[in-house]
Amino acid sequence: MVKEGTADPTHVTFLTKVVIDFCAKHQIVRIDHREQVAGRVMSLFERGVIDPDQISIALEEDRAVSRLRRFVYRLPRPDDRQDPKLEG
Repeated sequence: MVKEGTADPTHVTFLTKVVIDFCAKHQIVRIDHREQVAGRVMSLFERGVIDPDQISIALEEDRAVSRLRRFVYRLPRPDDRQDPKLEG
């Protein structure tokens, strides 16, 4: 079990991979949206959800994250901040 509010380097690597995989799968490229997904992932992790499939399922059922996924279908504005690692 994770001590409240802490994550060791192994956990950080795991959580990062979960966020990257989820955002790639759902084409979430805006940095602010990716940060929201990361916050949800950390919240689930702190509550003891450590299976990546369970985290993904919980994110897909999360209404706030669902709204982020719908942004994929609108045209980006020039002022949208996007993660350069995910472009092109």
